[in-house]
Amino acid sequence: MSLTSTELNYLIWRYLQESGYDLAAFAFDKQSLCSKYEENKNLEIFSKIESGYLVNLVQKGLLYSLTEEDIKRDSAKSETLSFFGSLLNNEKDIELYKTFKFENNESPVSDMDVDEEVKVEVQELQSTTEFSESLLSKWNPSTNILAHIDNESNLSLGKYEKNNFASNKVIKTGTLTAFQWNPSGKTIITTNIAGDLCLWSSEGDLRSMTKGVLKSEDNKPSYIVEILWSTDGQFFLTSDSNGRICLWESSSLNLIQEMNKSTDKWSICWLDNFKFSLSTKPGSIILYQISSDFTSNYNVKILGNLDGHKGTVSNLQFNDNSKYLSSYSEVDGVIKLWTSSITAGEVTLNLEDKKILPLVSMDWFNKGENLITVSIDGTILEWNITEKSLKSQVNIFKHLKVKNSLVYASIISPDEKWLAIGDDSGNVFIWDVINHHVKGKFIKSIDETNKGLCDLSWDMSSTSLSVAYKGLQSVVLKWDF
Repeated sequence: MSLTSTELNYLIWRYLQESGYDLAAFAFDKQSLCSKYEENKNLEIFSKIESGYLVNLVQKGLLYSLTEEDIKRDSAKSETLSFFGSLLNNEKDIELYKTFKFENNESPVSDMDVDEEVKVEVQELQSTTEFSESLLSKWNPSTNILAHIDNESNLSLGKYEKNNFASNKVIKTGTLTAFQWNPSGKTIITTNIAGDLCLWSSEGDLRSMTKGVLKSEDNKPSYIVEILWSTDGQFFLTSDSNGRICLWESSSLNLIQEMNKSTDKWSICWLDNFKFSLSTKPGSIILYQISSDFTSNYNVKILGNLDGHKGTVSNLQFNDNSKYLSSYSEVDGVIKLWTSSITAGEVTLNLEDKKILPLVSMDWFNKGENLITVSIDGTILEWNITEKSLKSQVNIFKHLKVKNSLVYASIISPDEKWLAIGDDSGNVFIWDVINHHVKGKFIKSIDETNKGLCDLSWDMSSTSLSVAYKGLQSVVLKWDF
């Protein structure tokens, strides 16, 4: 018995529809043409598939895997029989020796036997105001304006004053797929499902527009899903639904260059105003530099490759103070640190004999001396680069006695004191980065499949946190500790 790609695509499409992910289902159907399968008389079986079939199939597959591996553990433990518990086996109870290990196999500088004990002094967070359900929300980096995609897929700009939105401007741009503030906060870029790029002022006035910037390949529609500005806002990079990476000039919205198409996961990261890194193939990171002539024509050249990971790099972060580029791959499960000089080699951060589980976030802080990561299972790792040590390893769910939860979103505050973590039940926890314990919580306890947490964003003062929810009202939480 086998499962064809056509059958799998159809089941995924049906699952997205049943779960209420209409935009994702629409985009997936446009590329895979799943809806056409039901019209084909030779594929009559598709019309007879009942709701929830994909979930049922996955559950049966997990039970088969457990039987095949002959797991002889207490089946009453719900953690073991959860989806990720089955896939990760013993990873849910990580109590390991931790090392900061150099690639040249130098002895570890420090190690610990078990997870650090967490002092839990938890403050209940209160919602100051609500806004519409949203897939994405972002605070302006220099003002108190919150941008979000509203329930009609338009851009909404709300001016936040005295714990409420004093004004709100809705910009109808078609079905939005992504937006991002300029680092200065003076402008914002939006893109819709038709491939239009628009540049707006922070007040919502149109500055420039380019329609249908990305042409479809092989009759497949293409739309931008991610936007990343350069540090000075002169350029921005985009990645689209077909895996293409494009470089743009921001004021004119002119396309400078299209990078090699990626067929796997990718990650992009700016190193300075004119250099950026891109991972598009397994095990390699490509460094690019932008140059210009006297006629203002821009050229992009490859500076070199950083090779060392065993699989595609899914996360890149650069710190301008330490000049370290951090990279992570889910395949080898390690973090590598690269200096700005290609010839200087790299440093490897790992958990001895164990992979670092898939990362939700990876952030530099303390002037680049520390690196903090959050994994999907709730494990928070903090590395001290100067001391060459793993400073802290804590599973936030374990110490809060929360079972069977997964991290959906994580973001560090601008003042680098707090880490906001949102789980698959819509709950939000505030982690004290300096003192290594949970400081606040906002409990939502969502258990419906078509509702959930989508995005987190801190304001410029690190005192307000927006929480975007799908299927219910989003909120702004006050954090003035």
